[in-house]
Amino acid sequence: MPPKALVDWQQQPRDALLMNRAAVAEILPHRFEMALVDGVYAHDREKHMVTGFLEVREEAFWARGHFPELAVLPGVLMIEAAAQLCTVLHVLRTDDRRILGLAALRDVTYRGHVTPPGRFDLVVQSQDAKPSLMRARFHVQGYYKGKLVMDGKVLGMPLRG
Repeated sequence: MPPKALVDWQQQPRDALLMNRAAVAEILPHRFEMALVDGVYAHDREKHMVTGFLEVREEAFWARGHFPELAVLPGVLMIEAAAQLCTVLHVLRTDDRRILGLAALRDVTYRGHVTPPGRFDLVVQSQDAKPSLMRARFHVQGYYKGKLVMDGKVLGMPLRG
């Protein structure tokens, strides 16, 4: 049985952005091929959630060699994109500007594949953020063409104090 969707994408506006790639770059240090959040649609303060996306391009560095007959976005990059969006949410929620490093993954499942060109939509919800414990837990989901293709839990810890 698929997990419950964190957001109803039919009701989620995606025609305007809260943050474009330049604004995301003010929070995240990732650059070039490793900048995997192209924009943030919305921040729901009450639900402790953000929605964002990665543009999946035919010229992406992985597309030529990862199943060349059917270029498939590697699952590890799906998780990395979600983890980067976790940091964006953490900064928006707490104003703690430290970058979160990936500390653990739990119950990550892939339910489909993502191929270029297209948009890989992400939703990240904070489960808790405890600066005193130096960790933050998130539920992450990835969607492609309206279908849930990735779901799991991410634990982040600050990379620098």
